[in-house]
Amino acid sequence: MGVQRGRKTPSLREGMDSPLCLNISFFFEILLMARRVKAIRATVSMKIALSEPLLALVNDYVKAIRFSLFWLKENVRNPEEKGVLGKVHEELYTKLREEYDLPSKVAEDCYRDALATYKGWYNNPRRGRFPRVYKPTVWLP
Repeated sequence: MGVQRGRKTPSLREGMDSPLCLNISFFFEILLMARRVKAIRATVSMKIALSEPLLALVNDYVKAIRFSLFWLKENVRNPEEKGVLGKVHEELYTKLREEYDLPSKVAEDCYRDALATYKGWYNNPRRGRFPRVYKPTVWLP
């Protein structure tokens, strides 16, 4: 290839010792180390066929998250306090089960999702407008 700043720049034909191959393997090692230390978070968007009961459940879930967010805004001043999740469970679980007709696990996911959204808004130094939910989200275990 040529001389650059007094050093010979290795060509790409030199095999595994080329800078390109070293950078790729180095990046791969960093990626592997990162996976051991920190969990990967990904957002996946999918189109699924909706049946009538599933569509009703999704609509009820979105309404329940909206209700939970506004309940949190009115009743929880600091979401980082100890015991907030227990308080939220006591107040919202039966209401979500009865009024919004959500199954047990979905009701728990609903108030946990709302609490996570509220904490994100609360801990943002600039805050901005209060979060609104328009699309359903699903937390996979």
